[in-house]
Amino acid sequence: MSFQKAKLIALDIDGTILDKPAGIPVPEAVCAAVADAHKAGARVCLCSSRPCYMMEDAVSKLGGIDAAVGCGGAVIFICGGAARASGGGALASSASGTAVSPASGGGALASSARGTAVSPSSCGTLAPGAGGEAVSLSSCASARASARMPFYADTLPVPLLFSALETAKKLDAFVTYAAMGRMLVRRKGPFGAAAAAKGDSALVVMDEPELVKALAAEPIYSAYLFTKPDTPVAALAAAALTAPALASASILRSSENCFIITNKGTDKGSALLRLAEYFAIPAAEILAVGNDANDIPMFRVAGTSVAVENASTEARAAAGHIAPGVAQAGAAEAIRRFAL
Repeated sequence: MSFQKAKLIALDIDGTILDKPAGIPVPEAVCAAVADAHKAGARVCLCSSRPCYMMEDAVSKLGGIDAAVGCGGAVIFICGGAARASGGGALASSASGTAVSPASGGGALASSARGTAVSPSSCGTLAPGAGGEAVSLSSCASARASARMPFYADTLPVPLLFSALETAKKLDAFVTYAAMGRMLVRRKGPFGAAAAAKGDSALVVMDEPELVKALAAEPIYSAYLFTKPDTPVAALAAAALTAPALASASILRSSENCFIITNKGTDKGSALLRLAEYFAIPAAEILAVGNDANDIPMFRVAGTSVAVENASTEARAAAGHIAPGVAQAGAAEAIRRFAL
């Protein structure tokens, strides 16, 4: 049976190409497969629920990434030489955010219907290295020295941010918010205390009154609810019944104890379609590899979808193929089978 070789490869990070809790780094086999895919002319992107600045380890390890999707699809960067070399078509503005045409080279984003303009003085960056291939996902401090801006960004409305905070209280959960280049954390509870103890300048721990002020003033791209492991979506929905703003949100599980909140219609699948249009690659030639419920939207739009063996039940059911697990470099096998 013949099939289209993939020309756009979308890789989830956590649980798919690396597993930090289990001490499994990005396998060399995956790095080699990505390098060979580039040689064959394919585009490779990372699609993660992580804020972009937290994708640094995987981007640095793989090298040569063409695009990075962070915050569950709410932020897209075009990396290195890809922004200059692509002949992809321009993307039009949407109701949930604003895209930048290839000709603009990823310039500043204009305000959207519910988004906020991104300025060089306030956002993180993804900058090409000296050779035009290596990528640095940096924090706010060094962003001012770079001309690189997000290709696409979609901000959450303030009422939704407050609703997430109230829902977290009802569930006795922890909530964090992804700004550009930093994460805002509510101090109360073990998670806030642990974040404060890390001494990481990108983790900004605040008392609730200070956090509320920050949420009203700063663009936020995704929120994360950390619950007890395997909390059902139904329990989250019940807790959100008194928070009408969450009706305009997409809430997907990204790990056993974490739900990511983005605007409805903003997910890895919508981000992948934007990249496919940018690179002028049909959906039939997209390969998506993932492991959890938040990867299902990209499975739905990809011509070929692969779940690794350790994937959640929902992800396995939604995928067209199953590859070996993260520890066995299953993503590498998927790339070699469907893109090379």
